[in-house]
Amino acid sequence: MARHLKIEPKDFDPAAYGLP
Repeated sequence: MARHLKIEPKDFDPAAYGLP
């Protein structure tokens, strides 16, 4: 998805990227 190309702090969701 395009969101992965531009991650902004206000949109960043750790769970969405498989991060702890």
